[in-house]
Amino acid sequence: MAACLAFGVSSVVSAQTAQKGADAAARTGDKLRVEYVGYRPARYETAFLSEPSNERPNQGGLISVYFRNVSDGPLRLAFWRANGEDESYWRLGGFLAWDRAYEDTLAPGVLTVLEINAVAAQFGEGKPFAFSYVDREQWRPVGKTETQLREDGVQVSLIRVLPGLRNLEVHVRNRGRDKAVIESIAVDKHAVKTASWVGQTMEGPSQAIGRLELEDPLRPSELLVVELTIKVQAGSRVVYAHRRAFEDGFPIGCWSNDEKTYAILRRLHIDTCVRGGRADDEFYAQVAPKYGFRTMAPTGKPVDVDQLRSLGGRPCVGQ
Repeated sequence: MAACLAFGVSSVVSAQTAQKGADAAARTGDKLRVEYVGYRPARYETAFLSEPSNERPNQGGLISVYFRNVSDGPLRLAFWRANGEDESYWRLGGFLAWDRAYEDTLAPGVLTVLEINAVAAQFGEGKPFAFSYVDREQWRPVGKTETQLREDGVQVSLIRVLPGLRNLEVHVRNRGRDKAVIESIAVDKHAVKTASWVGQTMEGPSQAIGRLELEDPLRPSELLVVELTIKVQAGSRVVYAHRRAFEDGFPIGCWSNDEKTYAILRRLHIDTCVRGGRADDEFYAQVAPKYGFRTMAPTGKPVDVDQLRSLGGRPCVGQ
């Protein structure tokens, strides 16, 4: 699954940890407002991987910082800082596996996400996290927040995008012991036409599924951000999650395919195969449309530029 999800910073059984500096009213000079800091501690590497020698075991987690331009003009972002050090310090020092900013220029009101996949113990669960972003105009922080890195008790565990890019399924998990009620849901930059829930009130550890219809379809590959308002004992708060927008599927593929096996493969529900060639080849011109095949097209080394140009407009390639 290519979905990319983010999780919150509250403790498992309590409300969200206070984020100093996230209140726009308290920091009227900030041009950038941090809306939410998500955190998911590393689990798989510690529980399921055993290496005889590992110089840098994963003691961190995945951090997702959601922030919005609250100024009247565009913001051109230069680099982020965490716990007093610039991003270059963490990146070049081997403290991160990777980091990714979805946008570096923000128009007024735009919300985006920064992902930091940290492996260092400084980014372990419960550690302090002081964050700021520096802009390219005045080369100073334009927004700050301080919190602790804690996994949220209520998480968006899956966002599913159905064919047509207009309908979504949002799966929510309550890991805490307290009751959590889903009050509302929003999709950034998109109006929600209808929303229905199964399990809207989660009594202790449980799950809920929301089915949403948007007024207008998502753009392919756009950043999809879901804002979920939940009510727990401490009050109402918002949990964020995100992914790229594309139609979800479950491809079943194979390497071997020829004129003797096309019909058999389709009857076995195999819909994806590895196939090179050009757009005017028989496979792409006739076979793929007839059977509904999707393909992964190897381009070789060095990359076959002519093949990329030829197959670039074929909807069955790389889907």
